[in-house]
Amino acid sequence: MGTAPPAALLRPIRDARGTVDAVIGGHNIGDVATVSRSHYAVMSSYLLAWNVLLSFVRCASAEQRVQYARYLRRVRLVDHFMLDVFRLLPSSPVIPVSNALLSLPQSNKVSIYALSLAI
Repeated sequence: MGTAPPAALLRPIRDARGTVDAVIGGHNIGDVATVSRSHYAVMSSYLLAWNVLLSFVRCASAEQRVQYARYLRRVRLVDHFMLDVFRLLPSSPVIPVSNALLSLPQSNKVSIYALSLAI
């Protein structure tokens, strides 16, 4: 059945799911969606929350990792995460320049590359 990771690590992921689904959930492979900076901030927070959760799981014992993985699969968070990752791939990748990353476009909107997977 699996053991749930701490609720404090899952809450930001669950809280952001609605916004992520609303903004990119209906897009197909190759679609480009334009999102506001506030939605971009929510999606960035969502990915950061996943990063924190995965770092926590990585530091757990092997037995705990198995339990956490079972839980995340059972509640379908892994499925949603993988779909979201592919939907959020940028249409033009960030290019490193002089050990610094190029910043966001100067406009007030950010384009994302939306993908969906056939399951």
